[in-house]
Amino acid sequence: VDLTTSGYTGCLITRMDPDSIKNVVLSANIQIYHLGQDRGQGYDTISDLRMLLQKIKDTCGKKKNTVILIERLDYLINKFSFEKVMDVLYDINDHIAKNNCLLLLRIDPATVEKTQMAVIENELQLLPSQKIEGLTIEDEVYDILRFIYEQNQNNAIVPIKKVMGRFKLAYSTVAKRL
Repeated sequence: VDLTTSGYTGCLITRMDPDSIKNVVLSANIQIYHLGQDRGQGYDTISDLRMLLQKIKDTCGKKKNTVILIERLDYLINKFSFEKVMDVLYDINDHIAKNNCLLLLRIDPATVEKTQMAVIENELQLLPSQKIEGLTIEDEVYDILRFIYEQNQNNAIVPIKKVMGRFKLAYSTVAKRL
């Protein structure tokens, strides 16, 4: 959503019910595709890997500044096999790079074998997460840091009072968490 409000065209490929996420992405320029069989809801569906590759090629071909989020890669792996998904992912990644687009994948590492996760990590660049080896950041602290980061992206200085007001926290609590 942040990228689409900054000039990118968005594409969300998800297993979630499109009606439930439409409120989140309503204000953004995001096309939603449902992974699976057509549920008759009037949403575009992607039922196989060939269709997934074609939708991504079409989306990237329309505009250079495109961000694509594939949510639930584990669903694709379980339905089509890891090897077939990786073959398509290699093609997608090449197409993304050629068109200067962004591809984001969401996968729970617990849903795939360690060797499979290593192959995925070798092909793609990992984004920072809340869980870094040996370190876990509490959700509340992560939200504060994300707020500060977003403000800094807009060249805004973020005094502790602004954080206190935004999160309804006392000065000592904000200072300790930061």
